[in-house]
Amino acid sequence: MKQHEGHQIKVVAQRTGLSTHVIRVWERRYNAVTPKRTASGRRIYTNTEIDRLLLLKRVIACGYTIGQIAHFDDAKLEEIIRMEEGRYVPTPRHTPQRTEDDPNRISDYMHAALDDVARLDSEALNERLQRASLEFSQVILLERLILPLMEEIGERWRTGSLRVSEEHLATATVQKFIANLKPQISPPTNAPSILYTTPAGDLHALGAEIAAAIAQSEGWRVTYMGPNLPAEEIASTARKKGVRAIGLSVIFPYDHGELVSELTRLQRLLGKGIAMIIGGRGAAPYREELQSKGIIFAATMQELRGYLEQLRQQPPDEEKRTTTSSSDSPDRPALGGTPATHWRGDSDQMLES
Repeated sequence: MKQHEGHQIKVVAQRTGLSTHVIRVWERRYNAVTPKRTASGRRIYTNTEIDRLLLLKRVIACGYTIGQIAHFDDAKLEEIIRMEEGRYVPTPRHTPQRTEDDPNRISDYMHAALDDVARLDSEALNERLQRASLEFSQVILLERLILPLMEEIGERWRTGSLRVSEEHLATATVQKFIANLKPQISPPTNAPSILYTTPAGDLHALGAEIAAAIAQSEGWRVTYMGPNLPAEEIASTARKKGVRAIGLSVIFPYDHGELVSELTRLQRLLGKGIAMIIGGRGAAPYREELQSKGIIFAATMQELRGYLEQLRQQPPDEEKRTTTSSSDSPDRPALGGTPATHWRGDSDQMLES
């Protein structure tokens, strides 16, 4: 195969809705696909291999694990789909634009979900999210639909165009939906681990829950502790679990000194070698100050995934030597220090054998 033929793994991830981590594990551990390599070692996937990944994804959605089906040929996978679904709908073949790339579909779901909230119809909202989960990958679902939806609901509540009861119904429904999302991946036992929570005084859990799901989809083992955890408890749990990173969601509008003091204390209790990632509108005003202390600030879900990928590939002893003060970019601090993560506001069956 010539070097320019085929598709690189990022393109395959976009077309299939699978994370690059899942695709690599399916290849290395299960030989589900066997992409060729360029002279520089980059994987190159054919259209046929993309179709096979889509078939595997559909069979897993029927309740199978990758370990059970990776050795099946495409005909056998299609047979399982016919049996499980009762009918066979051919897997889309290289459509020029996938549904999840169509902003109009996201917008349609968004407006309909807002209507569900206005009617206080939690059942309709949950059913709509369930349908969206079948249409979009979990990353797209969380990043492009659920997060913007909850941001819009929060903004409408702040401006008085949405009642408190409507905001509470939406939050409760979305939290329950996220908790029941079927995991996409099962990180290996030697995967790095991360602890998610919110600082003491912050009861807003949704952002941390979404971030935890994204971290899991990126190949991390996640311990989610719920909201409102004092620094001493966070540090104690982190040491017991041996985590590589702490993720904090900050929505509550703390006084400047209160938030910085709490995070500095947590950083001191953790010591070196445990990265801290923080995000959310409650922490955004203090971004530069937090970064100067070695705390990673992830302003978007995409930034979070980038930081997690860097941390996952970085040896722990190297993390200890790396600080944000050595970063070449104020917007992308070097990894290391103590952190927290959130957004205003996947997980694990895909790798299970």
